Amino acid sequence: MSNEKLYFAKGGETVAMSELLLRGYNVAIPAVDVGDDIYVVEDAESNFIRVQVKSANCRKRNYGYFGQVRLPLKQLRSSKRTKLVYIFALRFEERWRHIVISRDTLEKEVDLHRIGTKNSSDILFSFRYHEQAGELLCSNRNLTPFLSWDETFPEMK
Repeated sequence: MSNEKLYFAKGGETVAMSELLLRGYNVAIPAVDVGDDIYVVEDAESNFIRVQVKSANCRKRNYGYFGQVRLPLKQLRSSKRTKLVYIFALRFEERWRHIVISRDTLEKEVDLHRIGTKNSSDILFSFRYHEQAGELLCSNRNLTPFLSWDETFPEMK
């Protein structure tokens, strides 16, 4: 991976961590990255959540923006005791939008609605953000509700 891509990916992770901190969650970066980019702790309840961030530098199109992220199928299909949440950090020109979706929900979307393009080891998600409608599509499936942090990471009081 080129240095430019490494910096961009780290930028996406850092923006996601910042939002989690602002919402009142404690965050940590694992010393060794074996698939989890961020550990999130809800201190009051001692809840622990693993987070994988995938970043895309979206390109301008006549309808809005287009970007893609790839993730390992093995990770999507592996259920563990500790919850895994994906944050797809999409950069549109000079601002970020985040798709926040649990592994379980994303797996259901893949299986039930056939989102993403699979090969033997990965799945590629192609996102189209329609600026006028404020709508985010993946494989013609409306994922706009996942542009909110609130369901997965509500602000802590």
